[in-house]
Order: sequence, then C-alpha cells, then structure tokens
Amino acid sequence: CEEVAGFASEEREGFVSLNPGGTYIVVYDPLDGSQNVPVGVSVGAIFGIFKAKTLKDIVSGDDLVASAYALFSAPLLFCFGDRKSSVSFFQYSFGNKLWEA
Repeated sequence: CEEVAGFASEEREGFVSLNPGGTYIVVYDPLDGSQNVPVGVSVGAIFGIFKAKTLKDIVSGDDLVASAYALFSAPLLFCFGDRKSSVSFFQYSFGNKLWEA
C-alpha cells in the first residue's frame, strides 16, 4: 500500500521501511506463545496505525489514528477503532461463512 511508510514489531528488530513517501506507520505485536495453544489460551495480534513517516515522528498517542486487535481461538474475533467512527466488533460465523457485527 503506497500510504504505508513502514512497520515495526517486537518480533522483528528495527523499523522496516516500505515506502518513504507513505504517511502511515503500522506497529503490531502478536499475542502469542506457542505454549498457550495446547492449553486453549487465545492467541492473536494487536495493531496500531500512526500518522507518521518515521518512528521518530511519533511523539504521543495523539498520533495514533486507528487500532485493532484480533483473537484467534474457538471464535475468531476482530475489533477495530479509528478517530472518525465508533469501535466496531466482529465475530466470524463459521456456519454462515461471514463476519458478523
């Protein structure tokens, strides 16, 4: 995506530049732990989207424009929020094969 300048994660050392002309940085962290899977503890991921070109441009939480989390367990869950709308929550319906609000 041309709008994404790059991304960063605890799982990967350093910032990954994708498009120097981009205007957003995506940060994410997997909510993992392979030891959790056999005992039924949820795994997933959290995401943040900042309006910035580099990590140094992020000076406070006010630079955060959207965030989300996903849980991959018995139900698949996705929650998303941004500055323009209320928080949206979805659960995947395996029977209907679609995401339901």
